[in-house]
Amino acid sequence: MFEVFMFVNPIGTCCYQTEQTIMKTMKEADAITRYHLIPLANMKTIQSDLIRKHKCPTNLETYNHASEETFAALKDYHAIKMAYGNKLARKYCLAVQHNINDLNREYNTDLLKNLIQELGLSIPKIQSARMSAYLDESIAADERLAQKWHINDTPTTVIFNDEDENSGLIVEGHLLHDELLQIINGNESPDFNELSASLIRLHSSNLRLL
Repeated sequence: MFEVFMFVNPIGTCCYQTEQTIMKTMKEADAITRYHLIPLANMKTIQSDLIRKHKCPTNLETYNHASEETFAALKDYHAIKMAYGNKLARKYCLAVQHNINDLNREYNTDLLKNLIQELGLSIPKIQSARMSAYLDESIAADERLAQKWHINDTPTTVIFNDEDENSGLIVEGHLLHDELLQIINGNESPDFNELSASLIRLHSSNLRLL
């Protein structure tokens, strides 16, 4: 079994593309794969997304607006996760990114309410979770995991082979479908670490071992 940890900006454009790649690959892969979505928000992730959207990250008004949207989406994700679990929280995050990146909508209260309704969730239940003292701890737990693996930017994907406790490949930036499928299926080498090392030699700028 493989475990894939996907660190994303909750409203990020490249993150949305990478998530689509991972979901597609998981459906095609021969091996069982477990997927973990981990939204991450900090100055670096916000600035990187602004650059990808061809906006000026040093413009204070632009940055503050993006920061407010990003942290609001992050808190709403964790509120939904606390109230309904990981699966619905992932659906919410993907729906947010689709609306922002494909439909050019802004993240605001109206969009949140629409998505909650589409997913069949309860606004009072989510609002209650958002005001919970445990919300900050839920966010902090993800931040500690990112710090443990030295992850500062998004999208970043961490891939583990459960058969080898010492395995761990980190992919920074967009992940190619064919290469992810190759890693999981072991098409050219059944040894995960050997295959990872081979890919790192080809893409040394954005791949590293954990």
